Amino acid sequence: MAYKEGNPLVKLVIFAVIVYCGYRFGIPWAKEKKLLPSSESSSSRSPRDEGCMGRALAAGDAWSGGFTAFMNPPVDASAWSDFRSSVEREISSARQGCGCPEESCRKAKEALSELSDLVRNMDAAVRSSGPPTIDIVRAQERIDTLLNEARTLTNQGK
Repeated sequence: MAYKEGNPLVKLVIFAVIVYCGYRFGIPWAKEKKLLPSSESSSSRSPRDEGCMGRALAAGDAWSGGFTAFMNPPVDASAWSDFRSSVEREISSARQGCGCPEESCRKAKEALSELSDLVRNMDAAVRSSGPPTIDIVRAQERIDTLLNEARTLTNQGK
């Protein structure tokens, strides 16, 4: 009997899941291990350093670039504390730069507020050695959506 190939739709779904996981988790891991150049290189970092949007994106990058290392117990308390402090510094810096009245700044500030809530929630979970009380993936998606909306509004001059 000849070998019969499986459903092409199933193969497409499996391929899409693998690509998504590689993008969402593999790239940040590779950057953390210094296998890929970081987004903080001078050529890619300089245009993003300008204004509220750049600072908000830097805060989001600081979180998404390293939080996966703390998803599974046991968590190194010292490393978590250093990481959390670094992210909180980025959030604070971004908030200071987001005093503008434009709609894009409002969206960026909303994203920063949600990011701050996410960091606090994850901190409580790490300190208690329990699970986070919020859905981290949905919270991250919400932050990414707000930052994308802010970027679009910035590009539109709003």
